[in-house]
Amino acid sequence: MALLDGGERSANASTLSRSECFVLERASFLNLITPYPELLTRLLSGLTQRLRRTDDRCLAQMAGVVKEKPFVDKIWNAADVIDKRSADVQALLQKLSSSTQD
Repeated sequence: MALLDGGERSANASTLSRSECFVLERASFLNLITPYPELLTRLLSGLTQRLRRTDDRCLAQMAGVVKEKPFVDKIWNAADVIDKRSADVQALLQKLSSSTQD
């Protein structure tokens, strides 16, 4: 990620045996993708796949939380503040209520 946004590195690496590593500085990376944009396309594709998997895991975890009655009660209370008459809010609340009854 640091190659793309110039931020701090977000990971470290450790090896179990003697290894030789290659360091790719951001400036070199940017110089590399300029004449070879397909490298950036492949990189972005890989990052997108990882993001989708992370989204799926987050949604699966949230689905477990939604089935808890206190969570649904909090949503009902928040809906009163937002606008309980909204068709979208009513549909969401109905769906959440039915999922807690399972």
